[in-house]
Amino acid sequence: MESFQEHRYWRRVFASPVVLAIFFVIALFLIFKVGTLFFVIYKEQAALNLLESDVAKLEERKEQVRVKIEDVEFGSLLEKEARSSFNIKRPGEQTVIIIEGKEVEESETAPSTFFGKVKSWFSN
Repeated sequence: MESFQEHRYWRRVFASPVVLAIFFVIALFLIFKVGTLFFVIYKEQAALNLLESDVAKLEERKEQVRVKIEDVEFGSLLEKEARSSFNIKRPGEQTVIIIEGKEVEESETAPSTFFGKVKSWFSN
């Protein structure tokens, strides 16, 4: 009988409003802490993703710089710059200059409005 009364005592203690309020506060505190941890993890993951994209950009930039260094070491960049900036050519090469033709405007050949057409009839 004594164990039954002891069991009833603990049930009354855990079911009391004070203990339930304490458990509720502890549960809210734990939920808040878990939420803040998830938020910190989310922010750190976002920062990690940003850093990984920066690393990829820097590796791409490193490759571009390496290619330019190779061009400078072998002189091909110098030749490209001289050809494009100063129109320098190698012996035996010929330079070709392409000139684009004039475009005929539509307004010179045919009037687009009704009054323009009427005016063109009397001007001829």
